[in-house]
Amino acid sequence: MKVHNANKKASTGGTKDQPTRLNTGQLIKSYWSFITKNDVAGLEVFLARHGHSVDMDSRLAAAMQATGLHVAVQKNNPAMASVLLEHGVNVNAQNKVGSTALHVACKQGFPDMLRLLIDADADFGLLDGVAL
Repeated sequence: MKVHNANKKASTGGTKDQPTRLNTGQLIKSYWSFITKNDVAGLEVFLARHGHSVDMDSRLAAAMQATGLHVAVQKNNPAMASVLLEHGVNVNAQNKVGSTALHVACKQGFPDMLRLLIDADADFGLLDGVAL
């Protein structure tokens, strides 16, 4: 599914009371499409309609089993990170090497992201498998 189709389904499918029914694969594909394209507005609409059916902690294999929050932090996109946190993404989820979004923000030097994640109760005591 291309991003255009995902945006169309999220923004025009169904009504507020009866959202379009997508299968699990379509939901995950659409979810990741919005995240990888940095489409915060599209993600907000999509999650408002389908968030209850989406595994917020699904992993992107191409990005070391990162969650959407990891990707938002890597892209230094606090707006997207906030949307994901508001919809229940696990702030302490670890990727393939054990890094949390907080580890990523520290390594990248993103102070605004650090504040956002700490305010969301990120556990700064978790260790990853990456030597400093």
